[in-house]
Amino acid sequence: MRLGGHDYLLPPRLPLALGQYLVEGRSVDAITLLFGAAAAPAVLALLTDDDLSAIAEDLYGINVGESAAASRPSASNGGPSKPTSPATTAPS
Repeated sequence: MRLGGHDYLLPPRLPLALGQYLVEGRSVDAITLLFGAAAAPAVLALLTDDDLSAIAEDLYGINVGESAAASRPSASNGGPSKPTSPATTAPS
């Protein structure tokens, strides 16, 4: 990958922690994982969180937006939840 006039070699396979780092907003950790500790300060100045998400999707096929949305609880209206099916009990 070419950024800011420099070529960077990214891992050929998805690093396991990348999705977690991106969902948690740990951009520095994600950049260090992808680009290496020595390159991290320079790359950090060039990329936004959206850029990191696009790299994750384009190169590794993970959609961080869906993961982040799925990890948040649903909004509540303050009332009790309604059952989605009738209750059943096993005969004793």
